Amino acid sequence: MSKVLVTFDESWYNELNSVAYYGETEFEKNIKQHLKHIFPDYMAFSYKQTVADGPQKNRADLALIKNDYKDWWIIEVELGTDNFNHVKQQVQTFLNGDYNPFMMIKYITRKVKEECNIDIDQKLTIDLISNNAPKVLVMVDEPKIEWAKEIEKLGGEIFIFQVFKNTKGFHLYRLDGKYPIVSVSESHCKYHPSIPNLLEIRDPTVIKDIVDEVQILFNQKITLWQKVINKESTFLRFTGSINPLSASSTFYLYKDTIGNFHFQIN
Repeated sequence: MSKVLVTFDESWYNELNSVAYYGETEFEKNIKQHLKHIFPDYMAFSYKQTVADGPQKNRADLALIKNDYKDWWIIEVELGTDNFNHVKQQVQTFLNGDYNPFMMIKYITRKVKEECNIDIDQKLTIDLISNNAPKVLVMVDEPKIEWAKEIEKLGGEIFIFQVFKNTKGFHLYRLDGKYPIVSVSESHCKYHPSIPNLLEIRDPTVIKDIVDEVQILFNQKITLWQKVINKESTFLRFTGSINPLSASSTFYLYKDTIGNFHFQIN
């Protein structure tokens, strides 16, 4: 059983599923309260519609449409205790399903207005759905390593939304996994040929506002780097104990819309 200590009020938060019973409906309500914070670059809304892939039919839970209408997702909400064979079946249906944008548009328009207070561009939405299959994200309330491998093989992604609660009734949320992130600037990186743990940033504008140290996420883990400028080149020097970025791989660095930095294998 996991628990979290929050030091500012000396309060322990325990996993909600270890101290209370809740069903999928309650879990989904918890998620919906925070959709704008989790997916700030998307219109996130309920999508309780049946999707058909031939004779196979499944009902979705949530959907995302990127604010610039260039990307969309179907989200399936699951508990870690659910039958995984059923989860796989749903992922396959949503990835390969038949989406008729002209039949969907009235429902989507209403839900986005109700839940996001946005009047969507119907033409751009129809074009998006007509020309692009959705990506599929499974949101689950506990780490499921075995699920992640199988879901990624199918072409979907898994995202952990773990709920913790203290004895005063306050909640804390742990997020982990792959989910939509929008970059506002990015750059290729390459290791220095002779100095270990030193990455040259090919386009230094991505870290132009960094003066000294910066935290950068890699595989959902925080790594710490120091900015170094040498003549006309800009570098990042790893300052931790074990560098998780392999010298045999190539990477790019990007900054998201809320100011976080990320490394991604290229």
